[in-house]
Order: sequence, then structure tokens, then C-alpha cells
Amino acid sequence: MMRSQRFTISAQPLLKGPRRLSTGSLIVAAVVFCALDLQGYALAWTGEITANINSPGPTIPANFVGFSDEVSDVITDTIFTPGNASLIDLLKLLGPNGIWRIGGADSDLNPPPALTQQIANDAVAFISALGAGWSIIYGLDALIQDSTIAVTQAGYLLKAFPRGSIAFQVGNEPDFYFTHGINEAGWINIFNSYYSALTTTYSGLQFGGPDTAGLSNIGWVDGTILGRSGFAYITAHKYTLPCAPTSVTDDQVMADATVPSDAGVTLTEFGILCDGGQMGVTDRLIAATYYLKLAQSAFAAGMQGILPHNVLTPSLWGDGIHLAYYNQFVAQPDGGYAPAPMFYGMYLFAQLEGQTSISTIISSSLDNRASVNATLGPNGNANILVVNVNTTHEIAVEPEQSQPWSTANVYVLSGKNCEDPNPLLNGYAIGQGGTWPGSAAILVRSQHVSIPACGAALIEIQP
Repeated sequence: MMRSQRFTISAQPLLKGPRRLSTGSLIVAAVVFCALDLQGYALAWTGEITANINSPGPTIPANFVGFSDEVSDVITDTIFTPGNASLIDLLKLLGPNGIWRIGGADSDLNPPPALTQQIANDAVAFISALGAGWSIIYGLDALIQDSTIAVTQAGYLLKAFPRGSIAFQVGNEPDFYFTHGINEAGWINIFNSYYSALTTTYSGLQFGGPDTAGLSNIGWVDGTILGRSGFAYITAHKYTLPCAPTSVTDDQVMADATVPSDAGVTLTEFGILCDGGQMGVTDRLIAATYYLKLAQSAFAAGMQGILPHNVLTPSLWGDGIHLAYYNQFVAQPDGGYAPAPMFYGMYLFAQLEGQTSISTIISSSLDNRASVNATLGPNGNANILVVNVNTTHEIAVEPEQSQPWSTANVYVLSGKNCEDPNPLLNGYAIGQGGTWPGSAAILVRSQHVSIPACGAALIEIQP
């Protein structure tokens, strides 16, 4: 339904000074103003999105949003330690529940990663500081084919972490082991050997796998001694665009942010472009949009979580030695940690974790231009997450729900364009350690939220 004018949300705060974002609702007063901009409005698509609070669906898992890291980043024992307050405070924005997957190519080395009891203790203390609901998936070295070392290294982690909060994977991307002469049957034999050695030594263990490079090979777990039903996590990776360096358009990136139906799968690694990502794509606003659309698609497909990958230690990629460009958090010159663009998408989706999904009706004018999901918020009203998947035009959204309401708190993710390296939330960047000088914008019913290309809006309808 087209309108003759549109309302935009201004996030100019009434409170001064920096404040830390929290994972609860951020109900802070802000100003709403009406702007008539016919020239700009001609470029926007306008429509209504209605959430039906009487149509409950599946619940978004409380630990759906997590992250992945290379084993080498943990072995350095300088990043994931209880003393890294800046990174801890930043990651707390993702909530008290989540999954930290430790693996990647560096989990399969000869000699194996030099895990020690102290490193394990520090890693566990780090993740425990984020919240009691965080758990770990740890990748044991499969290429060495040494179950004795696997038992020793698993023991370090089991001494530091409750067994119900850790699962072990055997190897990383075993469907790429052909370079080492190991095929599916070979990996299954390695897994079975490790499983027997580990379970003979320790009781009550959990396992993840197969952690394949693509979703097409997750059936490898079916042939293991555990069988699919015995795994705590069915895991796989997603890198379906050409590896960096490459040339991709914004539209190609956005179109890739989807997965087929794979109920029960946890996406344990992705970064849009493999081989460390690429500047100008994976470190831009579009990375946040990609995450949001992918998270919406993954939840709709019945997946249990998505964990974007990080490589925080300089590594040799196809374009030289550097940090990965798809990292979600970046060390600053003073040693603190600030969010990269994808983190903004992770933060917004984390606000819906643990909530019951509800259906939505979307105006035809927003078809293929907005990706939407909604949940029933703690106050009994709808939380609506709208992602502008169009890469050139803004959209103007009028939110509605199936019961009366008057105001909503709104958080708009924006940038100058899809390639903006410095996204904003309600006009302000999230700083080191999760500090944010902004505030919620207040929307009155029947007004519009303007969302720029590759932007998003979280609309929390109030009582």
C-alpha cells in the first residue's frame, strides 16, 4: 500500500554519555520526526508488515547465535583469556547463551596444536564469563590419526568444563581430506577409533560432526559408530560463493544468504567468501545483512544455530599473510576489541533468541525486498526483524500486529551504502567493549521505519 509521505526515525539520544548495550530491551527515550522528501520517497518501496501474535511457531534456540575460531587463536593464550575484558564485554552483547566452536584448518596439523591444561583453563574461564549458557565444540586433530593424543587433549578441557557443556569433533572439513588420501570411509574409521578411545576413558561425552565443508556431506555421520541420532551436534560449513580473491556483486552476495531445509543442523563455519574473506565484501555493511538473512533462512530451515568464523592470528591466504577479513571482532591499536560489520547483524538477531516465532503478513510491495521474521516478545507483543535485502533502494515499513498497540522501540542498522565499512545502529557505532552512545527510537503506531539498502530494523512493540 503506497503512501503519499513517509515517517523516518531519528535516534538522537536524550541521555548523554556512552552506555553499554545489553541483551535485554533498551527502552530509552528518543525523538521521532516526520519528514516529507518526495524525491527520496520515489526511490523507496513502502509496505505494511503485520505480525500475528496468535500464531505461535517454533522457538528460536536460546543459543542460536554463536561464533567460531581457529584452534591457533586459542593456543596463543593471549586472546581468549579471562583477562581480555574488552572482548568479553563485547561478546556479552550476544547474550548469556551461545556456542563457541574451536576448530578450523589449524585443528588438523602435524604436530597437533599444543593444547595445555593452562590454555584449556583460560579458554573455559573466557567463555564462562560470557554467561552460564555458553558451550564449546572443540575440534580434535584427525589427520595425525592418534587417539592417544585426542584422549589427552580432551582431558584438559574436561577438567576445566562440565561435560554437558562441551562436545568434541574429529577433524575439520573431512570431505577435503582427499589431499591426504583419506576418503569418507577413512574418516569414519578415524572417528570410530577416537570415539572408542575417548568413551573408554571418559563417560558422558558429547560429539559433533561431521563438520564437512558443505551441507551435502552431512550424511557422513550416518556411517559412524554413533549414527546420526547419537550426535549432540550435526555440523557443516557454508562457503558457496567463489573463494577470495574473486569478483562478486552485492546482489550475488545477498542471494547466497540462504540454506536448504536441514533440520537439526548447526552451521559451524561460514564467512561469505572462503580463504579468509575479502576486503570490500566481508568487512562491509553487507556482511551484517548477509548474516541476518542467513540466520532467518537457517531458522526457517530448522537449523539449530549459525556460527560465523574468525581467524584472529595472521595466516597465509591466497592474497598474502593477514587476519581474516570476515572476522566479527577486531583488535584495536590499544588492545581493545571493536565489532566488525557482521557483528551488528549477530547482535540484532540475538535479541530474538529464546522467543517463540509468530507468522507475518507482508505487503506485496515488499516482496523480495524485505526478509522478515517475528517473535512474541517478553511483554506479550511482537518483535519484528526486517532486513532490507535490496542492494540499491531503501524501504519504508509500517509495522503492525494483531492486537492494539501504541508505541514501539526501534533499532535501525544503517550505512551510506552496502559497501560502508562503518555501519551504525540508530546513528551511532558500537564501540570497544560494546559501548554505545545511542538509544532506542520511539515509533508511534501508523508511522513508518525507513531502512536503507542492506540495512535492517528491529521493531519491539511495547504494551
